[in-house]
Amino acid sequence: MTTCIPSYLLKDTWSTYPAVQISAESAVPPLDCPITPRFNPQAELAQANSLAWAVQFGLVRPQSRAYQKLQVARFGWLAARTYPEASAADLSLISYWATWFFLHDDLCDESEMGTRPQQLAALDAHFSNILEGTSAPDPEDPFALALADMSRQMSERMGEAWCGRFAHSVQQCFQANYWEACGRQTQSQPDLPTYLKMRPFTGAVYTGFNLIHLAWNIDPNSSFLRHLLVEQLAQMAGNLICWHNDILSLPKELQEENPYNLVLILQRERHLTLTEAKRQAIQMCNQEMAAYLQLLSQCPSFGDETVAAWRYLHGLTDWIRGHLDWCRETSRYYG
Repeated sequence: MTTCIPSYLLKDTWSTYPAVQISAESAVPPLDCPITPRFNPQAELAQANSLAWAVQFGLVRPQSRAYQKLQVARFGWLAARTYPEASAADLSLISYWATWFFLHDDLCDESEMGTRPQQLAALDAHFSNILEGTSAPDPEDPFALALADMSRQMSERMGEAWCGRFAHSVQQCFQANYWEACGRQTQSQPDLPTYLKMRPFTGAVYTGFNLIHLAWNIDPNSSFLRHLLVEQLAQMAGNLICWHNDILSLPKELQEENPYNLVLILQRERHLTLTEAKRQAIQMCNQEMAAYLQLLSQCPSFGDETVAAWRYLHGLTDWIRGHLDWCRETSRYYG
């Protein structure tokens, strides 16, 4: 089988990188991530632009505590680590989405909205209509105004077909948030298989993967996107991103008493100590990483779409490494 990714790129671009240490506990192994980190030099510009954009639409007030949290969360750096080849303009637009999404995520996790599924569903339905262009934003709602502006810029940049695909991935995220809010309302916790199925959607990873198209100018109708191996690699990348996030955000979620976390579900279902549950979660990650890289090396040629396919797969791989590094440097999870 001929791989769509040249062997020298697998050797040099995704070379072995030191394991990521996440704990001083001897019983907890390191996370394996044999992917070389990459970084977009426009990070500071994207960070500054996204902060100014958030202020412009009233998502935060200048010098407020919320503004300071945005500063140290470093969403411009998240964009720079996960889209290292994006242009300066595209990186800023991607950073706008990261800013909007994480502020919305906080609304779900840290406010009463997260335990009021009907209210959350109504709000997110309005946001969905804005993305689809069927509803005007409420002029009193900063989230709606910012989303409408971002949607307009994305439409001008990528066109109708891509915007439809992106809107669908955002709607799936909203539906997953509703599912989680229902669980919070009833104070229930999902079983492990259900949680693993839903986690990539609550984590909005497919919205991020759709932005790979923007960063690399990939046609959203490319046939390689429907290839089994590509679809499975995207699913595995999403698993890795979300499981890494659960492990590294555990202190934050323990403080918030948020049970929607891989480590906590493993602890409850398997009657483990917290350290044992962390160890099993890391083992899951390391096994998934090995499988991801193995499957990646087996991708076939995609004919005329081989270059585009390689760019997309490179984008998935950048996301795995970039998100992991950002999780370790942002104050969002470490205060």
